Amino acid sequence: MVNWMVHEGQQYCAPLNYAPLSANAVSVAEAQLKSVTYDGKPILQ
Repeated sequence: MVNWMVHEGQQYCAPLNYAPLSANAVSVAEAQLKSVTYDGKPILQ
C-alpha cells in the first residue's frame, strides 16, 4: 500500500488538495521500502 501511495497514488494529490512528494522524497521512500524485510527476505524487489 505504501508503495502505491509513493508512486501511483501521487496522481490523486491535487484533487484531494495534498502536496505531491518531491523526487527526493520518492527516492528516499523507495530506499526505505526496499530495506524492509519479512522473515529475512525483502518484501519488495
